[in-house]
Amino acid sequence: MITELPSFISMLNDMKILDLRACHNLELIPDNIGLLKNLTHLDMSECYFLEYMPKGIAELSNLKVLKGFIVGDYGYEEDPCTLYDLSILQKLRKLNIYTNSEDFPYNFELWDIAKLEGLQNLTINWGGYPFVRGYGGHTYALQAEKRHNRAIMERVRVMKAAFLFQGAGRGNPDQTPSPDQTLSKLQKLDQTPSKRQLPSKLQKMDLLAFPGTSLPYG
Repeated sequence: MITELPSFISMLNDMKILDLRACHNLELIPDNIGLLKNLTHLDMSECYFLEYMPKGIAELSNLKVLKGFIVGDYGYEEDPCTLYDLSILQKLRKLNIYTNSEDFPYNFELWDIAKLEGLQNLTINWGGYPFVRGYGGHTYALQAEKRHNRAIMERVRVMKAAFLFQGAGRGNPDQTPSPDQTLSKLQKLDQTPSKRQLPSKLQKMDLLAFPGTSLPYG
């Protein structure tokens, strides 16, 4: 039973396909997976013990197919690869996302997906619940805490966006707008169709076990 990938896997420089599908006991993908520069296909579907994705995935510049990418509710101790990190992979053609968050996707995450200009096939599965250690009240408390942490991460992203919208950082830092002010600006922009577009080359999109009442791409 494989619980984590061996460290020497980063030395397999010519590897193009890494199929980890249904490795049910796999708990960790090493960050140095980003050294596999020739990798074109990475499948982590049905790896139920994985809780987050390593930053190294965003360094796989030749990646064309990525399955089992997890967007979850993270703890402070984790520094996961996010859709924002992933958005630089312009060769990506197929993306399969698993999430345990009913709040997914945030508007930022929709924009990050839209940046994947070469994306042709997108699947989002809200039924992909990563394994959570614990039980009963402890489990629910842990999930609630992680949802709170993810909300904080989103507000940090809003603060960073303020620098883009107001030119902060090039002028007086005291003029930086508050997160609520910037969020209001972003919400107004979000009503503009050009800011809510799908990837331009997208041909197929599957939304599996969607928990909401209106589609994220309304």
